[in-house]
Parts: sequence; structure tokens; C-alpha cells
Amino acid sequence: MFYDKPWSVNVNQVIKSNMALCFLAFMVAACGGNSSSTPSVISPPPTDDGGSSGNSGPVRLADIEFGKGATASGQINLLLDIYQPSESCATNRPTVLFVHGGSFKTGDKYTTLFESMAEATNKKDINFVSINYRLAGDDAVLKPEFQVIADETVAAFPDADPVIINAAVAAIEDTVSALNWMQTNAQQYCLDMNRLAYWGSSAGSYTVLNVAYTLDQYNIDRPSPDVVINYWGDLVREADLEFMDAPFLTLHGDADSVVAYQAALDLAAQADIVSVPYSFYTVQGAGHAWSSINIFTLQINGVSILDKTLNFIEAHIVGGTPVYETVSVPG
Repeated sequence: MFYDKPWSVNVNQVIKSNMALCFLAFMVAACGGNSSSTPSVISPPPTDDGGSSGNSGPVRLADIEFGKGATASGQINLLLDIYQPSESCATNRPTVLFVHGGSFKTGDKYTTLFESMAEATNKKDINFVSINYRLAGDDAVLKPEFQVIADETVAAFPDADPVIINAAVAAIEDTVSALNWMQTNAQQYCLDMNRLAYWGSSAGSYTVLNVAYTLDQYNIDRPSPDVVINYWGDLVREADLEFMDAPFLTLHGDADSVVAYQAALDLAAQADIVSVPYSFYTVQGAGHAWSSINIFTLQINGVSILDKTLNFIEAHIVGGTPVYETVSVPG
């Protein structure tokens, strides 16, 4: 979808300034922490669902190939996991797409933490899809329409590591590929792509924010979200958030030394300008990622951050009245 900007902005100038700053802070400073290791420090509360197979409970369909990723040494398989509330469905279900973090260097679609998040999402009768994407070590070869984004970024900030820039744009490309695969295979896997949430953490949040709000500027088609969940991430160009874009929820620690807290403040300020509704949760004294913010135990008015997130998603893609609030809580 395309909308006329309700304000005057020089897009080329913004590309050269904001994108450069983002990649400096988000990549040169090791954006995203280490999603492959830090989730293990959180011990999610045990679930009472029993097993995760059969018709009686959630089902994980693991390592489904959604495409091929081009690299300097050849093609690699791109894989995703689908967590379903049950094996069968009468109608397609609302769906969450989740993208992990890890500085675009590490991380995986599966951890026990992500599995617990998926199971909690399934309890809302919502699918949870977690994807892998090409990392810096894969030396991705980008499609032409995505190479444009990488080239603009390298030109805007020549001192940034071009390997990380390339990997970040590869993550965006692979997320679009996953979304398009989900659209094509929606009936087979009970995916309602008209009721869709994006959810990311750190580098994964950078990815989903930019897939949601930036790619229209490049005429790149993909299934658009009804809501976006931003855990300690950053939108490259805040001005890409426009009137009528999807609402979002931001969770960020105000002592984050990896992705500056200012990024969250800037995104909220832009949302206020263009009247995009949001919830914004600040965790006082918290640093970056899962090791600093435990979404299972940290509460706001007696409700865990995880449940706040799921309630926000549910209100937008299942039904109900969304709660938009700005709250700061001790870490």
C-alpha cells in the first residue's frame, strides 16, 4: 500500500543520514546482542499443556523449506518452523511471523524460549511461524531490488562493515520470501494472511520494522501486517512510518548500550506525528535483549510483558479493543 506523506520530507536526504546512523549504532556496535545464546538465561514458567504433538495440543512443524538463499558459494535452504494450536483447522488462523536476533551474525529460529513464546501464542488460537535467514557468514548474494538498499547504505556510511550491512539486507529479503511463501501455502498450513502480526527481537526487530514500514519506498510487495511487535529494535528511517501504517508495540530498556533507547523514543515521536497508534513499554535500568528483560516475569499492573504483547496482538488480529499506553517500569 502507498500513501502520500502528510509532511514534507526529502527521502534521499533521510536515506543518507538516518540509515547511516542506524547502521552505525545497530551494526558497528554489534546490534542485536546475541540471540543465539542469551535466550537461554531466561527460564520460562512451565506450561500445563502436556506434549506438543498430536491433536490434543500445539504442534511444531519443523524445518520447512520456504526458499533458497543465494550466497557466494551457492544456494542454501531457508527454513522455518510453524507452531499450530492443533493439527487441523476449520478455518485459517491468525498468524504471527517471528524473526530472531543475533547481530545478523548468529541466532536460530528455534530456542526453548521461542518455543515457550510460541506455545503461549497458540493458546490464543494463533499460529506462530519462526524463520531462519542468511547470516553474515553466509556471504549472501542479494536480489537486485534489495541490492539497491544495501548500496545506498554503504554509500551513506562507508565506514560501516559492508558484510553486516549485506547480512542485514539479506535478512529483510529472506523475511519477504518467507511471507510470500506463507501467502502461497496459507491453505495447507491454516495461515490467515489477512490477520497477520510481525514480531521481532533486536536484529529481528530491525528486520520486521523495516519490512513493515520501509519497503513500500522500494516498491517491494509482501503481505502487510496488521500489527508489529518491536523488542529493542530500530526503524532505519522513522519517516517511513506513515499515516495508516500498522500499529506497533515497543519494548526497550532505557540503559540499552547496543540499540540506543533514543531509537524507541524517535519511533514513538514519529508515530505521534502521523497518528499511528502504539504501546510503548520502557524498562528502567535495563540493557539489551533477553538477558536484561524477562518477558515472562516482568509485570505491568500485574500482567506479564509476554501477556501484554499477546493481548496486543490478539486485539488486532483476532478481535477486541486494543490498549494503547506508554508505561515505564522498574527493571
